[in-house]
Amino acid sequence: MSARVCSIDGCEKPHKSSGWCAMHYWRWRKHGDPNTTVRAYGVYRSMTNNGYVRVWVPGHPTAKADGYALEHRYVMHELGVDIVGKHVHHLDHDKTNNDPANLAVMTASEHGATHDEPNAGQFQPRTHCQRGHEFTAENTYVNPGNGGRACRSCKSARNRRRYEASRQAVPA
Repeated sequence: MSARVCSIDGCEKPHKSSGWCAMHYWRWRKHGDPNTTVRAYGVYRSMTNNGYVRVWVPGHPTAKADGYALEHRYVMHELGVDIVGKHVHHLDHDKTNNDPANLAVMTASEHGATHDEPNAGQFQPRTHCQRGHEFTAENTYVNPGNGGRACRSCKSARNRRRYEASRQAVPA
């Protein structure tokens, strides 16, 4: 029985994964195509762990600190569409198809409903804490480090319980 080889024409390297050798597999992971090393228009592309295509465009408004931007967001921004605080949806559900005709901009709730997700509105700002206290200016603590919110009433009750527990733990 002969060993499996890469399915790319002219490549005789041993099969590694998905029918390709290690080199073609990693080209596909990095660029979305096993036969190329650089996208035709010169932008460096790679794949994220969850299957989205990202492009290296340092300094671009959609780029993160490492210089990469998700290609579908980059494409919509370049078309002049306002995407700030919005989701860009792939109409055919193919994360690598970033053709403008395949992309739609929508709110988080609309996007969740499109995917029939039970928690479609989960990222909307909450008006009350888990115990039902309203988030008001007086009752809301904002963490200066990460901007997270906490209910002052719940935080006070938690600190009171911890204090009482520590008092009981200390031998008299």
